[in-house]
Amino acid sequence: MHRGGECGAQYFDFYIQNSIISLRRNRLFAIFTNLNNFILVEMKKQLLLVSIFLAFFGAAQAQVLTASNYILTVSDPGNQTALESFARIQNNSTNAMNVQVERTVINLPAGMDELFCFGIYCNPPGTASTSYNTLINPGAQNSTFKADVLPNGNCGTATIKYNFYDIDTPSDSVAITLNFAFCTVGLNENAESFGMSRPLRNPADQFTVFAYNLQNDNSGDKLLVYNMLGSLVKTMDVTGKSGSLVLSTSDLKPGVYFASYLSNNKVKNSYKLVVAHR
Repeated sequence: MHRGGECGAQYFDFYIQNSIISLRRNRLFAIFTNLNNFILVEMKKQLLLVSIFLAFFGAAQAQVLTASNYILTVSDPGNQTALESFARIQNNSTNAMNVQVERTVINLPAGMDELFCFGIYCNPPGTASTSYNTLINPGAQNSTFKADVLPNGNCGTATIKYNFYDIDTPSDSVAITLNFAFCTVGLNENAESFGMSRPLRNPADQFTVFAYNLQNDNSGDKLLVYNMLGSLVKTMDVTGKSGSLVLSTSDLKPGVYFASYLSNNKVKNSYKLVVAHR
């Protein structure tokens, strides 16, 4: 009996020890399980924050070209003088960019003309895109963009979109849409002026533009260009009652000239024109 009691006591002690070990194991398992769940939750939070950061950073990186200092709508109560709009383009990346401009006419009232300059060149009316590159260094700005619309005696609003993009990575781009509104006081309130405008590009490099709005369509009207010695160096016919003349100056020597609008053998307008090649 004494030996049996001893065995029972040993068995009881063994049972108690196993129970304690099992309890400790379960507690450790629960602790590790909770710790693992906590780590997983924290990792998910961190991954979410990283994803948000990457999305924000990616969006910021995508806008490597930005446009500023431009006016969405420029207006004039008349319809004789050209309207101009400017813009500043900035390269926010760490790489130099070769930028070109693509022009899309959304609306151009009949009889009006448009043109734009960017970099060292001005592009003749009707140019859809530049055929040359303008280098913008990392973090640098370029303020050479200028858009013009010539009303040529017509009323309405011209709407034109200009897209600036890197030729090596065309997705790196920025676009602006500009409005040029003429006769903003209404036709009945506008005192219409007639004659030939001043040269739009002055100084001129490769060309300049004259807008005209005439009372009569005189077939003999001309634009005459004289040098400082009084010699006639260029002649252009003025046709129709309104329109624009693109005068090529690429073949003229740098210097001062005078452009005169002649109608019925009388000089109606005369302007100084400076030619300066870049």
